[in-house]
Amino acid sequence: MAVSKRLTPKARQMALIVQRDEADGVWRCRYCRVEVMPLDQEQLGWDGRPYPERDHVIPRSRGGNGTLANSAVACQGCNVRKADRLLSELPHGWSMWRQSEAAA
Repeated sequence: MAVSKRLTPKARQMALIVQRDEADGVWRCRYCRVEVMPLDQEQLGWDGRPYPERDHVIPRSRGGNGTLANSAVACQGCNVRKADRLLSELPHGWSMWRQSEAAA
């Protein structure tokens, strides 16, 4: 998946995160795995899928930075529930999906 230079800076960063995290290029929440609307299709109008948000894995309020390495695509619901907590502080069952889990 090539990242278009015509995207807004926010959409370009999100597309790079998807390119890094999703082998099939489908925009998904890294926590619940629901498919979210790609930002590069934003101009086509809302299609019913959740709008993606950029989650800071280590929250900025907790010393995390704004780099792509500390970023993940999340649906709004998961991003709001995670808030400014670390994964280790969330209720049992929360995890960040990894490529290796697909092969398991």
